[in-house]
Amino acid sequence: MRSLGKGLCLAAVLALCLLAAGCGTARADAGDPEDAVPVTVLDYAAFPDLGGVETVSVSAGFLTEDGEPLSEGTVRLRVGETGADFPLDGGGELRVSGLPRQGTVELTLLDGGTELGSMTIYFSEGAVIDASMDEAGAGYVTTRADTEAVALTFTLEGGGLRCALRLGG
Repeated sequence: MRSLGKGLCLAAVLALCLLAAGCGTARADAGDPEDAVPVTVLDYAAFPDLGGVETVSVSAGFLTEDGEPLSEGTVRLRVGETGADFPLDGGGELRVSGLPRQGTVELTLLDGGTELGSMTIYFSEGAVIDASMDEAGAGYVTTRADTEAVALTFTLEGGGLRCALRLGG
């Protein structure tokens, strides 16, 4: 009986580790199975390989002008001739690894093929982590050499996008 208990405990710990590592989905039930909301364990989508370029991961939230998360949409990212499209999750979130630590990223937010906003983001290294914009609408993201990931917020504003550092995320 004792070995069965240890086996069940080990299986439970293994299942939690797999969920924490992003291997699977869970369901959060609201009482009735018909009302169950799927909860996906978030993971980083990979940008196509840039051939030896030092990279950083970005966790980004996309918001409407009213500050509400976008419930659907696609983010098109382009670095030089390399690009990819990534769908937003239901909470307006996108996590992408493999973006250049130094260089230019073109970002376009789409809804069903219609462009909602776009921006050029210039990544660089510095002494602090920061995100800012200039009057022309270009974004500037600075990371430290030891930064693995940076969290940003993009807000639709006046027909364009506004970029800011997301603190605490």
